[in-house]
Amino acid sequence: MDDRYVERIAALLNKAESTDSEHERDALVAAAQRLAAKHSIDLALAAGRSADRTPQLVVERFEFPVSAQNRNLKKHLVRLMSAVVRSNDVRMDVFSSSSGVILYGYASDVLACTTLWASLSLQMVGAVDSWMRTGEWRSQTMVREGRWGRPEVVPMDARVARSSFYAGYVGRVAERLHVARAAAEADAAADAASAAWDREPGGRVPSTEVMIAAKQERVTGFHAGESRARGAWQGPSSLAGSAGATTAGRSAASRARLGGERVLGGGRGELSA
Repeated sequence: MDDRYVERIAALLNKAESTDSEHERDALVAAAQRLAAKHSIDLALAAGRSADRTPQLVVERFEFPVSAQNRNLKKHLVRLMSAVVRSNDVRMDVFSSSSGVILYGYASDVLACTTLWASLSLQMVGAVDSWMRTGEWRSQTMVREGRWGRPEVVPMDARVARSSFYAGYVGRVAERLHVARAAAEADAAADAASAAWDREPGGRVPSTEVMIAAKQERVTGFHAGESRARGAWQGPSSLAGSAGATTAGRSAASRARLGGERVLGGGRGELSA
């Protein structure tokens, strides 16, 4: 990635982490996220204008740290990565053990995904730990599969509380990433509509939407050719769940910073189960 691009994102995120104002933090992080999305879209536009400017597609194995090798956590980390890659033109396969993923895409997009995932995963686990310590979950109930396969309402279990919180968190993050990506695409389309290169005599350069779709198709084709995955990944169990814990997770994700420059386990402590 371009050094200036990296420096701009890092500066925005550092300022977001140092402010005590939630409004200012959200604005700074939104700016960082849209910058990352804009960079991804710019790759598509550059490739659409000149084949010589198309960057190299890469395959990168990304294994979660040992501290995340917990059955109740790692599948949610996979889901979190899935939400991130869907908004950044990257494809992925999942280790059979759910202990990591293999990412396919342009190098800068892959780096953006792993950086964003590292920040969000730390925030997610920190948020659930804080929520569990409040003891709020103890007064809640959960729904699980009972006798004869019928759902039944029972007192909350700590493991289910965490899992439901994770599910709510990831779902809300996915929504926020989708909105940020859509905003970046709208900005790019507006810029292209007024740019001279989109009004050349004798014909028009393909639209922004077409070039983004072409990039995504290249990544999908690359993944299809390189992937050795077999079968379908099995996500977290849905046999038991808690609406209250899921809501708490969504609320925490609404406050999460959509960015981060620290690698998981580096500088802030490692994930706990």
